[in-house]
Amino acid sequence: MKIIRFILLSATVSVLPALALAEQFEGFKQNVTEVALKAFARDIGGLVGGGTFHSGSSLGFPGVDFGVHMNGQSSPSNDDVILKDLTGKTVKNAIIPVAQGAIGLPYNIDVIMRGISFGDTAMVGSGLRYGLFKAKLLPMTPAMSISAFTHVLNHNYFSMTHYSANASFDINVPVVSPYIGVGWDHSRIKVKDAADLTLVGLKVKANGTRAVAGINFKPFPLCYVNAAYTNLHGESGYEAGMGLKF
Repeated sequence: MKIIRFILLSATVSVLPALALAEQFEGFKQNVTEVALKAFARDIGGLVGGGTFHSGSSLGFPGVDFGVHMNGQSSPSNDDVILKDLTGKTVKNAIIPVAQGAIGLPYNIDVIMRGISFGDTAMVGSGLRYGLFKAKLLPMTPAMSISAFTHVLNHNYFSMTHYSANASFDINVPVVSPYIGVGWDHSRIKVKDAADLTLVGLKVKANGTRAVAGINFKPFPLCYVNAAYTNLHGESGYEAGMGLKF
């Protein structure tokens, strides 16, 4: 019964960030400029790449991890004047929510699928994780893994292809487990619609880095809640998630 309630809570919580997702890109068409587009690509790339890990270990065969995750950036980069609403107000706490599922395979390999579709925005992604070492039989033992992902995001005004690489580390502590990690993001954005028609078809590339420090909390067996502070290419951000893992 507790697990069923937890699943329902996860589904409910995931709806609220999705509502924000539908509005935060509405100013793209009128605000996009060639200079700002690169900063925008870096900001969105960090959000898309976030939440791809919340521990340092692989699942192991036949492990399963399914949950909802939210990745946020407190404020846009200085050059990113695109993240504004139709009134010109800066979008604070831009977020990308995702549903994410992972399956553990033999040889310490996990396959991960991610996605979100709401309003004018749709994203799908996939990745592989490899556990370098995992010693979970005793408390206070470490684990480390590396992972790589690719994503495609489509909006009425722009499209983006994203690639990322990550390394993460955690320590097995009962009930609450801390984790840290780093990531690299490469984003390619193409303008599909703009008030300035000379910008339609413009493509830019941007790279960014992520540093993450967080904790996993297990409220009861099979269920987890995670929260983390992130540094996205020098900007403050955060991650949060909840799901089932077994």
